[in-house]
Amino acid sequence: MALNIDDKRWRIVIILGVIMMIFLLMLIKAFQEQISLSDEHQQAVSRQSLRRIRIPANRGKIFSADLQVMAENIVSYDVNFYLAEMRQPGGPGRTVKYAYELYKELAEKLNRQAVLREEDISHHVNWKPGLPLTVFTNLSDREIAKVFKLAAEHPGIEVTPNSIRYYPLFDSAAQIIGYAQKQRQELALDRKDFFAQYYQSDLVGIEGLEKYCDSFPNVRGLRGEPGFQVIKVDNYGFVREIVDRSKNTEDGNNVVLTIDSHAQRIAENLMHNLVGSMIVMDAETGEIIAITSQPSYNLNLFSPFITAPRYRALLNDPDKPLFNRALYGSYMPGSIIKPLSALAFLANGIDPEEEMICDGHTIVNGVRINCTARNGHGPVNLYSALEKSCNDYIIEHAVAVGLDELVKQFSAAGIGRDTGFELGNAKGHLPDREYLKKRENRNWSNTDTGYVSIGQGQVEMSPMQAVVYAGALANGGKLMKPFIVKKVVDGNGAVLWENIPEITGRLATSQKHLDIIKQAMFQVVHAARGTGRRAYSDLLTIYAKTGTAEVGRKPNLRNNSLLICFATYGKRTYAMVIIVENGTGGGRDCAPLTKEFFEKYLQL
Repeated sequence: MALNIDDKRWRIVIILGVIMMIFLLMLIKAFQEQISLSDEHQQAVSRQSLRRIRIPANRGKIFSADLQVMAENIVSYDVNFYLAEMRQPGGPGRTVKYAYELYKELAEKLNRQAVLREEDISHHVNWKPGLPLTVFTNLSDREIAKVFKLAAEHPGIEVTPNSIRYYPLFDSAAQIIGYAQKQRQELALDRKDFFAQYYQSDLVGIEGLEKYCDSFPNVRGLRGEPGFQVIKVDNYGFVREIVDRSKNTEDGNNVVLTIDSHAQRIAENLMHNLVGSMIVMDAETGEIIAITSQPSYNLNLFSPFITAPRYRALLNDPDKPLFNRALYGSYMPGSIIKPLSALAFLANGIDPEEEMICDGHTIVNGVRINCTARNGHGPVNLYSALEKSCNDYIIEHAVAVGLDELVKQFSAAGIGRDTGFELGNAKGHLPDREYLKKRENRNWSNTDTGYVSIGQGQVEMSPMQAVVYAGALANGGKLMKPFIVKKVVDGNGAVLWENIPEITGRLATSQKHLDIIKQAMFQVVHAARGTGRRAYSDLLTIYAKTGTAEVGRKPNLRNNSLLICFATYGKRTYAMVIIVENGTGGGRDCAPLTKEFFEKYLQL
């Protein structure tokens, strides 16, 4: 049906009306966006062009008790590329190629290997355009001069000081001090507060005291508080200008240890060519004066990072330098456990003066257990049994009093539990009937009791447990919590926190019985046939117990040499443990080291 003229006009009017309505709505929207919401848009634009660069704080230092620096920060000079200043016409791709060519030229001039790839530079441009790209580290003075010469011809190359962790005593207490490195960004708790492209990581503790002392419950530790700086960036993320808005960093605090650097160095020198450990502790407070695990390694290998070949070499070393024997080694104690066995005898009414005849062996349930003297010691009582380390005496009395009485003394001395030391320690192994049944599917026998009474078989102890136990023999039976962090101080030396000695338990004995054990340990060193006579010193009176533990199976049977001791000099009572793996005996290997340590240390 044909439309008349009026219908056509109305249709045109309606269409024009709709068009006008659309234009009107667009005008209203434009007004709203540009006028009413202009502040919001301005803020959005600002947010898109402003970025915060995270500024890491300076890490605190670690000092020995005599204020020898054991860990600090030093300046390493690095070559940085500021890619915003290297921009080339044609986009980021041409900038990447230009920077890569400069990098190769610089590597040639410095006679260094060019390990960066063009893709690495491209990745940095895409993901961290606001931060400089570090291309070489730890420059020598000669290298710095060469870089300056090239930088004068090419903008964007700078020599920049960088803080890295440094250990001036190199391998001293390495497994205890640990090391610090740049934190992996994905592990940082504040990573979501910054764009990834503008995040600069802190030095954080990875192992040992460096890790433990990062922070404390109520006081800042080695790790400080980061700051930030606000910058303006362009559409590629390159820095355009620095905005006058920032938060300052707050440095980490310093940590002072209980270690005496002189005692530490003497202990390390004495143990240098051996595999084992030595710990010296203040028997009255629990302060660790020296602690070494040998072999050790140079901590500076890990700063700023360790190369894969060097790390593999440490891992594959058969002597395991990365393993902290002083804390995590778990050893059959051999005869150093005999004072505890003797305390069990005394607690059960055995007369220490009563003698028995040692004929060189004991037979328990048909099993022959040899004494330390092949032909026997003859008549022995408790004093001479400890002096000469007579197995026969200990085993016969141990079978008489029974396993439970031994375990009571062993447990009271801390075997089977952590000492409370800051970095932890192996718990050792307390003799256990049920454990033996599960592990070897057999019942406990008197033979097992005989073996554990002389420190063989189903009993183990860590060196840290041993020194705490030795300290308890010296101080009246108190098990002191060993500690190595003495205090936390700020940059001005003000004490913010200080450790307090703590008693964690007591030996299950009396002072009367301890005096008997003390007299026997005196004879170990001072009697003509004492097993520890090589520890005798004119400077001080040393009380000791030597030990030798057979480990492994034939034909690979070997000995570990052990010694515990204590001595008082001036106002301080020292407890000590020495363990030498694959040794010949505690009297031969450890006793001379005891004498030499005390004489060298005390004469200082």
